[in-house]
Amino acid sequence: MGITTKSLAAAAVFAALTLAGCGTEGHTQKVADRSSSTRVGPSGEVDAAFLERLQDRALPAVRSGSLAQAIAAEPVVLTGVIDGVEAGPTTVQAISTELDTRAHTVVVRVRVERAFKSDGVKLAAGFAYVTIRSGSEMTDHDGAAIGDVPSKNPTVADIAKAMPAGTRVVLATRPTPPPRAGAEYGRVVDQDAGHPAGAALLEGDLPPFFSIEDGDGRLTGWPSMTYDDAVAALEKAFP
Repeated sequence: MGITTKSLAAAAVFAALTLAGCGTEGHTQKVADRSSSTRVGPSGEVDAAFLERLQDRALPAVRSGSLAQAIAAEPVVLTGVIDGVEAGPTTVQAISTELDTRAHTVVVRVRVERAFKSDGVKLAAGFAYVTIRSGSEMTDHDGAAIGDVPSKNPTVADIAKAMPAGTRVVLATRPTPPPRAGAEYGRVVDQDAGHPAGAALLEGDLPPFFSIEDGDGRLTGWPSMTYDDAVAALEKAFP
């Protein structure tokens, strides 16, 4: 079935809203232009400016609360280092007879160094798998982009570059909720993407669920704390 003029207009409006409210404008800006927001890590530079845009658009309501509150409230508390980033599950929802929206995620694989708390959550062979929403787009029912509307979502490579392997992280998080049933919520495709079958997926829309050591040695979830400060606080809370 061909795409109608009305559908193309809808796609253009969707793209404009994405750019205005949820975009990652400027994410192709060179890292060198943000030297105050980066640090040299084991395999690259942490791009704190990019990550802040990503986390702000994903879940701004969680940008409050102390580390003590987070570790008391959440069932999973651990420290580790990023081991890789892969494409994650996608939720597809039909919005017309011709068009879908596709909500994408990435999965960040974290090599666990210390698990302070993991209430009822299975950590697979020393790794935690953390999901981050990476944006939505409008497509036809086959997944093809509409007209000439380009995607402004960050790619897996963009996100992997911003949080390179070896970057230290602190998680105070929970399992992602299971997909809701019913056509109004869409369907999940590639359900096992980015993680082994049976491994729990953890919430990573950050912060404070998933806090990364930034260019100044501070944590994105708690900028008054360094990674070492957080480890010391966790050791005290979980003797």
